[in-house]
Amino acid sequence: MMRKSMSSAELARMPSFTTGRPRIAYEAEGHGAAIIFIHGIGGDRSNWDRQMAHFGDRYRVISLDVRGYGESDNFDGSLTFDAMAADVAAVLDAENVDRAHLVGLSMGGMIAQWFWHRHPERVTSLTLADSTVGPAASLTEEQLDAFLESRRAPLLAGATMAEIAERNTPSLLSEDAAPELLVEARASFAGVPATTYLRSLECVTRFAGVPDFGAMTVPVLVMVGESDRSLPVPLSRELAAKIPSAELHIIEGAGHLSNMETPGRFNRLLEDFLAAQG
Repeated sequence: MMRKSMSSAELARMPSFTTGRPRIAYEAEGHGAAIIFIHGIGGDRSNWDRQMAHFGDRYRVISLDVRGYGESDNFDGSLTFDAMAADVAAVLDAENVDRAHLVGLSMGGMIAQWFWHRHPERVTSLTLADSTVGPAASLTEEQLDAFLESRRAPLLAGATMAEIAERNTPSLLSEDAAPELLVEARASFAGVPATTYLRSLECVTRFAGVPDFGAMTVPVLVMVGESDRSLPVPLSRELAAKIPSAELHIIEGAGHLSNMETPGRFNRLLEDFLAAQG
């Protein structure tokens, strides 16, 4: 049987990969100062398509699949922020990028924080969208365990990721979100392997922020959707208050996935922030 040839669109979306194991899948395009986009726990690199298209004519834009997500390799053992920060560094190395603007949403914002902690010399600026200092910074061990158990229980009882996505995705968007966006976000969530989802939950829930927020002198933009029900506005206020160089913006009409739900407002805030860096 003859194999169907790939369309030009499919060829354009074929990722590059880092060397070593696990291989990290990423897309890169454009020229100029580098921006690297890091997705959240229920996503993959396609969640940043609206930003890749908007900024690709002026910047070197890069979006990656976190290890275990999308087209990146799976891996053995637990998930750690050290490992994910090393993966970001590997992508930058593969693209011969010394320094970059890091843009992370939710878990991606935590990865960006930790990357700065490990590699401050490689960070031009940080944008932390719909993110947090970290649940472990304010919750007791009992509260963390209870939260994890509530999220693990459906999968351990036999639920599929499609069923988890059906149940959880509406809370990631505002009540006024377009139906087609709900379909897109649900498909993204459903595509996450169950093992990756469980590892990510454990990793994110135990995150307590970086130990040296006060030393964070790079420009920092903190953004949050006004209707974010997953990591509500007060958590972004707390995050911004810990960082001397941070500015906070609340995005009208957006839920947790602010970059997807209100890309115009998200991109405009990010564009103004990046332009101010020169």
